[in-house]
Amino acid sequence: MFIRSLRPISKGEELIISYRSADSSEEIRLRYLKSVGIDCHCRLCKLDDSESPEVNDRRIRLLNTFEKLIKPRILNVANPSLIKRSEKIVSELHNLRKEQPDLEFDTLELSKILAFAHRKNGNLAEALSILKEVYNIYKNVHLQIVDCIIFDIVLLYIDLKQMEEARKWFDILLKKLAEPILGKFKDDEIKWKKDAFHLTEKIFPVMNSIAKCL
Repeated sequence: MFIRSLRPISKGEELIISYRSADSSEEIRLRYLKSVGIDCHCRLCKLDDSESPEVNDRRIRLLNTFEKLIKPRILNVANPSLIKRSEKIVSELHNLRKEQPDLEFDTLELSKILAFAHRKNGNLAEALSILKEVYNIYKNVHLQIVDCIIFDIVLLYIDLKQMEEARKWFDILLKKLAEPILGKFKDDEIKWKKDAFHLTEKIFPVMNSIAKCL
């Protein structure tokens, strides 16, 4: 077994590993950690512990409202009123953790769905703006949904006929998927890019069809 770092590591620096995806609910994470006897003190767990019951209740109500009343409808009919309600929920969730926005994982799926609704309504620029804002917050977090968001950005740039930007974001996705396995990308290393593409095809089978559009 070996571990490949994507950045320089200082001597004596602590290396940590995530036992559960950061975008899992607090309940799921705590249940698993308890089952393996781990008392976690990561930033996310500390934040969860420090939040008041009122904040937790508010978050649960917002998420339930979206999940039960908005999500089933907005995926079928991107009604402007549903989009507005979704935007309000995302904004409120961000406000609950405005001091540590990079730990507000509950808005990831919501933002992706919101961008989908805007795209469905033909508002590609707004969809792109939402996804790029999400990427800028979570670009250093290794979550599959972040990879999906980058992929959606590529598709939006293709729809907008901005092929240079589409290629740039395609390379960002390629690096994000392949660097943990192949090591740091080098712009002049043609073999790396070729190997990375073959690798990511297995992870994201649609990469090949998208590459043909670029």
